[in-house]
Amino acid sequence: MQYFACVKWKNPGFTFASVLMALTISGMVVGGLMYLFMLKTRLSEAQDTVRDMLQNTRLAIEVISRELRMAGYNPTGASFDGVAYAPTQLHIRADLNGDGTTEGPDEDIRYTYEAAKHQIIRTDRAGQEPLAENIQAFTLGYLDKDGHPTVVSANVRQVRLTVTGRAAEAKAPYATQSGSRTYTLTTLVNLRNVSTVTEHGQS
Repeated sequence: MQYFACVKWKNPGFTFASVLMALTISGMVVGGLMYLFMLKTRLSEAQDTVRDMLQNTRLAIEVISRELRMAGYNPTGASFDGVAYAPTQLHIRADLNGDGTTEGPDEDIRYTYEAAKHQIIRTDRAGQEPLAENIQAFTLGYLDKDGHPTVVSANVRQVRLTVTGRAAEAKAPYATQSGSRTYTLTTLVNLRNVSTVTEHGQS
């Protein structure tokens, strides 16, 4: 007579507690991954905003500086000031085509700041257009040959430009800066084309 042993395998399955723990851990992992993804997205957006702000501010400084360096260009000896003093606008004149006047294209330019729209406006004889947007401030300083402030147009030999750009979207942590992240650039431009002109009131 043969005897066969009967082996019983215990397979109680998953308990409610183990299932609950597995779901909890899975939820934590998924939640962590979603948080990291959202954080990465926000950081990327913030970097894009800062990059755009820096590029916009630098563009404004570069364009204005380039035109300032031509201020006073006067191959015929005509009578005009390369930069006319004005506290709220930058007025640049140059005889680029050598016809003895400053009535040609890009020969009589004004830069003004429109605070309501946060724009620097460029105006010439063809009309006006925004040079840069999302600008928080645009300030000017006029200096003579010795680096002293002057209000006499004929004495201006240097112009200090200060442009403050602002982020396109306001962020709560920057409420002290009108609700926007800002970036300021300052440059001092020498007026090389008017350096040999006799200053007003001097011999």
